[in-house]
Amino acid sequence: MQVARHQDNTNVPEEYKVSCLQEVCSRWRDWKCRVKKNWYSSWSNDSDRLANPPPCVAVDQWKTLVSYWGLRKVQECAQKNCDSRKQAEMLSRTGRTSYAIVRDKMKKKGEDVNYMTMFMKTRTKKNGSIGDEDSAEAIHQMNELMSEIPEDERTTSVGNQIFGEVFGTDARGRVRMQGLVPSSVQSAKKHKINEERIREDERRKAQVIIDEVNSKYERVIQMLESQQGNTNLRFDPNATE
Repeated sequence: MQVARHQDNTNVPEEYKVSCLQEVCSRWRDWKCRVKKNWYSSWSNDSDRLANPPPCVAVDQWKTLVSYWGLRKVQECAQKNCDSRKQAEMLSRTGRTSYAIVRDKMKKKGEDVNYMTMFMKTRTKKNGSIGDEDSAEAIHQMNELMSEIPEDERTTSVGNQIFGEVFGTDARGRVRMQGLVPSSVQSAKKHKINEERIREDERRKAQVIIDEVNSKYERVIQMLESQQGNTNLRFDPNATE
């Protein structure tokens, strides 16, 4: 898959590149997952799989995919990943809905948006139940801590503080409940790189101006020397008739 530069089709700043590519990669993985689930795993043999290719994949590419997914090494890796996902704790229940969309919907409804409320929203199923026991326990602990705070003091910062007390501080390079956004480490690194790039651009521009001024200066000097030489020839006091 060939991914065009993010600025070719958008007007987003360069700092968005990391998040943009992460989002593209995530959508690409999701698409492959759906294709494999609906058109590969639904059949028990390659004959049926090849006879029923997905409409969104070229036939020759589908043959390559069926052959690749049938490799023992690939199947073992897929099974290992499947087992790991089953062991994962406190999974988000938003599906394909990004955290940014969840936050936006909460704001439009007038709900307080902080780490605590975001965790509750993304771990709660549509029927109102909590997705797993670990999430339910974490939410219970946060509610217990929040119940000790007077209602008029339950601010966004308090919700973030309670979330931190239950889950601890973020690991290096990770920002919880933010989805695909640049981490603080990535942002700092990108900021430093951008500053260096801006300084280098300014140095190059300044050097171009200096070179142009020097070039003009040399041409003026040459012109003046040429004019001075011609003047000396016309008004030389030592010249004889």
